[in-house]
Amino acid sequence: MERFDLEETIVEVIKVSGLRWMGHMLRRKDDKPVKRAWGLEVDGIRGKRRRKITWKDMVKESKQ
Repeated sequence: MERFDLEETIVEVIKVSGLRWMGHMLRRKDDKPVKRAWGLEVDGIRGKRRRKITWKDMVKESKQ
């Protein structure tokens, strides 16, 4: 970061972009597929030691 005179890390840039897109998505009408996917929980088997996580959970974690 110092070498290229950057103020934020790539992780920070990705988090901000994701949160900006989330704001756009939350303004959509409830009947749109992207809005319905917000709280969607997928059934099925996960890989070993992997917990089930919703898109909403991922956003909450990224805000921290």
